[in-house]
Amino acid sequence: MRKKEEMEENDLPTLTRSRAAALFTDETGAATAEYAITTMAAVAFAGLLVVIMRALPTKRPRWS
Repeated sequence: MRKKEEMEENDLPTLTRSRAAALFTDETGAATAEYAITTMAAVAFAGLLVVIMRALPTKRPRWS
């Protein structure tokens, strides 16, 4: 294996068993991803509610 100084910009480090284990057990950013997915689901649900509410016929209230 070449030294770090000799590696070119596009070279990737060799994936060893210990490196793979470290990468797959690392949960850095997992909470951020969960918040992002939850936020996207909430926005999609709100958009669906807007579409449904606009599609329903509107009636004048009886008191007006």
